Amino acid sequence: MATIQEVQFDSPIYYVGQRVRVEFEFRLYGVPTDPTVIQVAARNPVTESTVFLVYPNASLTRVGTGLYEADFVVSDPGQWHFRAEGAGVVDAVTEVHLDVLASTTVY
Repeated sequence: MATIQEVQFDSPIYYVGQRVRVEFEFRLYGVPTDPTVIQVAARNPVTESTVFLVYPNASLTRVGTGLYEADFVVSDPGQWHFRAEGAGVVDAVTEVHLDVLASTTVY
């Protein structure tokens, strides 16, 4: 059985312009395992555009066996959605979201 462990973010509160780090771990029968291919998608709530990162050809960082990170700048307020998919050796999918607040600081 293939699973992706909980996706974690680096801060409990997020604001427009902040860089967020999405971390995810792929496991096969409970053992951390590297998928052959990984795709991570980030969906912007305002423009409804989606950014795709595909590993090994994108800016995903392999932290350890089965453990990966991807950084995104959240450019608009609203609920951002992230989806991580592993294929090949480990077939697994997870989706998470986070709420991004507009800045209340006036420049």
